[in-house]
Amino acid sequence: MKQKFFFWIICCICLIESMILLAGCSSSGMQEVPVIDADRAWMYTEKNVSFGPRPSGSEALKRSGEWIEECLRQVPGNFEVECSVFEKAAPLGKTLFRNYTVSWPGPGDDFIILGAHYDTKMFFSGADFLGANDGGSGVGVLL
Repeated sequence: MKQKFFFWIICCICLIESMILLAGCSSSGMQEVPVIDADRAWMYTEKNVSFGPRPSGSEALKRSGEWIEECLRQVPGNFEVECSVFEKAAPLGKTLFRNYTVSWPGPGDDFIILGAHYDTKMFFSGADFLGANDGGSGVGVLL
């Protein structure tokens, strides 16, 4: 009985605090929050996965990256798309890597960083790891 009473007291306090916080929020200074189109994100994820396993240095990863870059360049606005290509030592020897950076100027000095990787793990057992959730879905959501 005592626990129920304290539970309801805590709920009431949280509700009152929430109302006080919300009362101080004005809609005039708020910006519209973009909504993620789940169908479009799914479509992009399926397309990225369709390239097959995409371990670093593979032809499939190169094709996936070129497709991602093409999609990014089609986004309207003042976007800058850069691709940095570099070679680094990896467990299987020197491997070619590509990183894509997209930036656009905002009204101030603040910035936000969003990221995803589009490569997949390499399994030596011969298993085809398509990376739908690991390397696919992050790209789908960001695009």
